[in-house]
Amino acid sequence: MNIRPPRKRKLHSIETRDEIAMKKNELYLRALRQREDDVVKFLGLLVPALVGYIWLLTKSSEVCEQTLFSGTVGVIFVLSVGAVFTVALGFNYRYITLQMAKIDVFYSVDKLVLKKWPRKPGDFKMIFCSPPEILKIYWISYLILILLICCISCLFIDKCSYLCIIFVISFIALLFSILLPFYYGCKIQKICELEGINWNYI
Repeated sequence: MNIRPPRKRKLHSIETRDEIAMKKNELYLRALRQREDDVVKFLGLLVPALVGYIWLLTKSSEVCEQTLFSGTVGVIFVLSVGAVFTVALGFNYRYITLQMAKIDVFYSVDKLVLKKWPRKPGDFKMIFCSPPEILKIYWISYLILILLICCISCLFIDKCSYLCIIFVISFIALLFSILLPFYYGCKIQKICELEGINWNYI
């Protein structure tokens, strides 16, 4: 039985490596900007919801408690979607970064990037996959706003059943938004395990 010898990878010229590094950088920046754009687009939905809620609070003496309750639950729901959306975008950002790091190694351009840039699957293993810094500020803001609105509702709503529902919804929203990064952390770890310790085999 004839066994084929392993195919040797051709070394790329300096010009080719420069082109690959440039294209890789462009792709990385485009992916990052796209994540930022997605968050900004969501703000186009969130801002009117918050403005409407503030207006509703100013008219609290003129509207019934059921309307205030519905408005509070509605804005908490929008903020919860924002928090989950931001965490999901953060995972997608990490996934793209992992793929780009593998491309770096394959084309032998990993030495051209910053020393802090992850170079092997083990660098991506994380228990808590929080959004990157550029997105984390939005995620934290959503969590704070959910907690703040939950507290504000106590000042404008007297009915105990309404307040209990708001507290339960807020608690579930906060808990889910905080636990979701652990789920994505496990997902990233599984991807890294499939890749092995490093990429010396490519």
